[in-house]
Amino acid sequence: MELRRVGFALALLAAAPAAAQPAPSPAAETPWSKGVSDAAKAQAQALLEEGNALIVQNLDKEALAKYEAALAQWDHPAIRFNMVRALINLDRPIDAQDNLERALAYGAEPLGPDVFAEASTYQRLLAQQIATVTITCDQPAATVTVDGEPIGACPGDHPLRLRVGPHTIAGDGVGLIATTRREGLAAGANPAIAVHLRTLVDVTVTRTRWATWKPWAVAAGGATLGGVGAALIVSARGLRSDYQAALVRECGELACDPAQLPVGTADLLDRARFRDRLGIATAIAGGAAVITGVVLVVLNRPYTVVERDAGIALTPTAGGWTIGVRGAL
Repeated sequence: MELRRVGFALALLAAAPAAAQPAPSPAAETPWSKGVSDAAKAQAQALLEEGNALIVQNLDKEALAKYEAALAQWDHPAIRFNMVRALINLDRPIDAQDNLERALAYGAEPLGPDVFAEASTYQRLLAQQIATVTITCDQPAATVTVDGEPIGACPGDHPLRLRVGPHTIAGDGVGLIATTRREGLAAGANPAIAVHLRTLVDVTVTRTRWATWKPWAVAAGGATLGGVGAALIVSARGLRSDYQAALVRECGELACDPAQLPVGTADLLDRARFRDRLGIATAIAGGAAVITGVVLVVLNRPYTVVERDAGIALTPTAGGWTIGVRGAL
């Protein structure tokens, strides 16, 4: 028993609830009826008619179940075409496209010219609702999902068919920086999306508050300044010794009036006092600089941070966006 008009055009299904009628079997066995018994054909016809009755009542889920049961008996292109209507009404365009392609696999003969023309129209309409895109990943430990569904093993290229519109692309993995992004896809072919997940080592950098040499330069400068101060103090002590020796020469054992001392002798004492005060002040300043330098060295210890720009980078394309990762890849 061959199906003469099993698959109604989608518009016809909505307007005309009449059930399809079986036609006599052709003399030669067709590719879509090969190996199918008459009993299986009859069962498929009965299930098809039940599905047609349900879909006219807008019971698409129930109708789909009948069509699937009919296919289990006989995988006829017309049954698959009728499934398209139910799948479209159930908002499953990708499944509808799959079944429509199989319904059209043998051309117009199993459907009839009118239904074949209607099916070709729906083929074009469904193509406007479906985007194709290839998502690639390169880390073996990565798990990449689209709208929460894993795309397959990484590394690898994964061609997908998705509905036109925004989709959530996420990547994660042990030791990898997780990323999530919304991607807008247009009808037809879209540019490939490369998901590269960076490791924690990739995005971790070692930094210091200042250049390493700066705290040490402060400490070294302080030490040098302290050395100059110490040298001035020693020099001041030498000048005092010279002053005391000059007093002995000028006055002997007697006390001398400082006003009566020669200018050079009195000057020794003034120079000693000046160098002593300057040396003490310089040594103090140098010691403070050394302490400051040591503190700066402690504060300048290396620390690790995660790069703030370690995230997703987007490149605008004609079909939406291409996803990538900012930073050193």
